[in-house]
Amino acid sequence: MTLSENSKVITRLSDKNVYSICPKCGKEIQVNLSDVLKEEDTDLHTTCVYCKSCAAKWLKEKAGVFYE
Repeated sequence: MTLSENSKVITRLSDKNVYSICPKCGKEIQVNLSDVLKEEDTDLHTTCVYCKSCAAKWLKEKAGVFYE
């Protein structure tokens, strides 16, 4: 299907069709926007969502800072 310059595509956002790229490893991950938007000062433009592996590494590094 080819879209013209004046075409519009409209879709409903759900927890099944929103994806992000992990800023650490580049893996594509599915994102549940309701979970992201639960935080008070959420800005979708600057919010980063990490994959489980990179998030676990980050948490381990942060915990190491507090327990060294």
